[in-house]
Amino acid sequence: MPVNKDEQMGFTHLRIGTPTGMICELCERMMEQLTAHHLTPRQKTKRKKVAPGPTIQICSACHRQLHALFNNSQLAKELNSIDKLKSYPDMANFLTWVKKQDPDRRINVSRRVDLKGKDVRR
Repeated sequence: MPVNKDEQMGFTHLRIGTPTGMICELCERMMEQLTAHHLTPRQKTKRKKVAPGPTIQICSACHRQLHALFNNSQLAKELNSIDKLKSYPDMANFLTWVKKQDPDRRINVSRRVDLKGKDVRR
């Protein structure tokens, strides 16, 4: 597997893929581009002047869905591994659905809202 070294931060990011694309570490779809998701959000490490920690390579649909469902405190404390993210019920439902979607299609994500339309991210 090719390894992409992030020289500035001193971390190694694995890019799982083939010459035609890479595989999202959450939904496991073959994608042309992936984004880096910090398992511990940078907001939680930057102020403390601590290294940002490991990242995972995920598609933009999964990345947007994560940040639509969860706030940074939740991501840092409770959902800081691939297994925890995949097993969380709301995310598991999304992953089951998104795996069936065309990788070239832009996926719309939605936030959780209450009856009054107020954002209820946990």
